Amino acid sequence: MSALARLAAELGVIGAYHGFDGAERVTRPETQAALLAAMGVPATEADAAERLAAIKAGRQDRLAPAEMILPAGAAAHISLTTEADWALTLEGEDLPAAAGRGRVVETPALPAGVHRLDVAAGSRAGKTWLLAAPETAPSLQELTGEARLWGVTAPLYGLTSGRNAGLGNYEDLGALAASIGGRGGAFLGVNPVHALGVVAPDGLISPYSPSHREFLDTRHIAVGGGGGGGEFADYAAAAGHIGPALDARYAELEAASPDHPDRAALDAFAEAGGGALRQFALHEALSLSHGPDWRFWPAMLRAPAGAERFAAANGREIRRHIFRQWLADRQLGAAQARAKAAGMPIGLHLDLAVGPRPGGAETWGSAAHAHGVSLGAPPDAFAPGGQTWGLAPFAPAGLAAAGYLPFAALLSATMRRAGMIRIDHVLGFARAFWAPEDGTPGGYVRYPMAALIAVTKIVAARQRTLVVGEDLGLVESGLRDALAGAGIYGTDLMQFDWDGMTRERALASFGTHDTPTLRGYFSGADIELREAHGQIGAEESAAARRERAARRASFGEPLRDAVHRRLANGPAALVAAQLDDLAGARQQQNLPGTVDKHPNWRRRIAPDVEAWADEPALIETAAIMAEAGRGGRGGNT
Repeated sequence: MSALARLAAELGVIGAYHGFDGAERVTRPETQAALLAAMGVPATEADAAERLAAIKAGRQDRLAPAEMILPAGAAAHISLTTEADWALTLEGEDLPAAAGRGRVVETPALPAGVHRLDVAAGSRAGKTWLLAAPETAPSLQELTGEARLWGVTAPLYGLTSGRNAGLGNYEDLGALAASIGGRGGAFLGVNPVHALGVVAPDGLISPYSPSHREFLDTRHIAVGGGGGGGEFADYAAAAGHIGPALDARYAELEAASPDHPDRAALDAFAEAGGGALRQFALHEALSLSHGPDWRFWPAMLRAPAGAERFAAANGREIRRHIFRQWLADRQLGAAQARAKAAGMPIGLHLDLAVGPRPGGAETWGSAAHAHGVSLGAPPDAFAPGGQTWGLAPFAPAGLAAAGYLPFAALLSATMRRAGMIRIDHVLGFARAFWAPEDGTPGGYVRYPMAALIAVTKIVAARQRTLVVGEDLGLVESGLRDALAGAGIYGTDLMQFDWDGMTRERALASFGTHDTPTLRGYFSGADIELREAHGQIGAEESAAARRERAARRASFGEPLRDAVHRRLANGPAALVAAQLDDLAGARQQQNLPGTVDKHPNWRRRIAPDVEAWADEPALIETAAIMAEAGRGGRGGNT
């Protein structure tokens, strides 16, 4: 093995993997070099051996392990390489909880959290991250007292009401949750509501391409008025209505007396958000002058430290963006409160996207992210050239050096606003495919699965939140067992596995936003689209239609009820019906592999959110779920 290959393997680059066709794909030297550069370790064959030796020497020079995973409530026993001073600081604290000197560290019992042990001996110093995790994340039974529940998933942007400006908003979300909760639904799931950025790249509307996942999409703030609507969401019209209304509200609040309760609430929100919120708001303010991608800003501004002069001169503008986050957070919190008040034992089910845009606020100044690569997927039958998603991955070494706290912050921000979250592409807990932005072929990078699972359990237990992992696709051996053992629910789709949906710890549904709707599947709508876009040929289309016909024959009438009855009577603890299916939609929300050829992330769903409580489709589905023992009131208002 070459020195470059050894260095790459040391830092987590996987040397070979098996593709969709079973053939082995060997990671080439140019890919190894590109992935190392993305980690901040540029190397060539000539200097790889020296870099590898330095990494190993640094590891041997450590006074203590870099990290330890241990049960919450247990003490840590850590052997040091020499006598040293040590100090233990618990997560969220500023002062040490314990300290001492010796060759062995004996900590007190550690509460759940990510704690830091600082060690020093002469000129040598280091730290150990102690991940004290509960045995599992909370279960459905533990949180709700129920073993089997159901809910609905919907696109937030596609919700209709007389109060929105052509784009669903957080008040619509609360109203729809009340309608569904009143019929016995336990949760309402929506697409990610992460901040897309006050300025986004031209044409970018996908909720899965956020600027920062810790903050909220202000396009969905309800400001009153509007009433626009049509078949498709109108993002431009909504922005033209919402932006000025928010600015007017901000000006009004800033002009109010200092003792106005909303001013105090905004101040408290800003203080609680700390440096992370301020840095995000600073990025928002700068993007209005310099564009959405910090990588193309003036050199001095490409790191947050270089923007302090701008920040000092633009405090009111930065506070304007903090105000928008405060209002979004307050409205999303109100939606969750309304869901719970309507009887939903879970409430909102929010989605954590797999990554942010490379030039967005989350990666600005971040040592925990890789740069110059995108998350993606290797070539397969549907994408012979592979896939590049335009999303920045976490860098395993950078994330570990930060004690996984950037990941914990994302989890906390999503969980505190919901009763259940879905971790998109949870396969990335084990490995992720990195595609270099310069066109070099991509490769897989190993991730610290045990640590990521431990952090997920810590945050979920703290927030009292159910966790679902989207574990679809080519799953690495052992991952599903590890997730299940940690109390993380899997994802089962009827379209993908007609006979094998046997897991109890899972969220089961007919499809997702990326797959055909129920009506579309059985009428072949997706086959028509894929054929029209050149993704499949006539022979493959004919075979798919024959298979669909055979599947259709296995269900009774009416088809929608038959499908939902099969899901309801299945083993999965959680079942979701899609609002698109209840509305009888034929076209899916997103057609993977397309950007402009299909109206992705735009389709709206009628009727208005308040009217859903009396829709026969919801009432009938609720009755089916109740008959299958899935809790709820099965049709009572």
